[in-house]
Amino acid sequence: MRKTNISLVIIIGITFGCKTKEFENPTLASINVINAVSDIANLKVNPSGKTISYAATTTDQVVNGTGKFYYSSTGAARIVAVNAADTSKILFNGSYQLKSTIYTMYISGNATTVDTMFREEVNFPFIRTDVSIPSALDSVINVRFVNLSTGSPALKVTLSSTPNVDEISGLNYQGISSWKKYLAKLTSPTSYTFQIRRVSDNSLLATRALSVSATTRFKNHAIIVKGTIGGTGINAFAANVVNYY
Repeated sequence: MRKTNISLVIIIGITFGCKTKEFENPTLASINVINAVSDIANLKVNPSGKTISYAATTTDQVVNGTGKFYYSSTGAARIVAVNAADTSKILFNGSYQLKSTIYTMYISGNATTVDTMFREEVNFPFIRTDVSIPSALDSVINVRFVNLSTGSPALKVTLSSTPNVDEISGLNYQGISSWKKYLAKLTSPTSYTFQIRRVSDNSLLATRALSVSATTRFKNHAIIVKGTIGGTGINAFAANVVNYY
């Protein structure tokens, strides 16, 4: 059974640094589509609602475990997602009233039972980089954690440097954490290694490093948990970084 969860309160998505065309064009909505379907390698998305030739967009795909931005006119819009390997298989077909803002669409579950969350990005962390700012205070990255692992147990996240301290805990399937700021100076630390653990026994299930660099500072990042425990191939349990830039 297909589930659609639309929330205008929290979002999951993640960062933009300075001025972008999404903020400058009042007639466009930006949609970050994230593919975490356990048995589908690639998705194709039609954000226009118009008839298109999917065969003509061979490179316009959302690879499993990643996100890709699409743009749609504001107002009434229909968004369709299909299996890139068989575009006759419609995975999602929904209508929305879009504003000139950023949205995130999470597509998870499996090919026969697709789960979706479509969220307007509110409380979206934004750091101005087009003016002088005190780097000692504002050199940060913002991170949010999302559990898109179908059937997963409750999860928590720790850092490899402080494995006994929970960054977040009790993250159930389709759960989204609040934003957390992490220092992003170019000196120390140069990276963070996040550990995904099972709440019940603290067992380590996956790790994901997030490096601090000139391109990641002042940005928002989502770490999505995908796949199933014990899974293989594209269904392997993993934590991936999805950027909003």
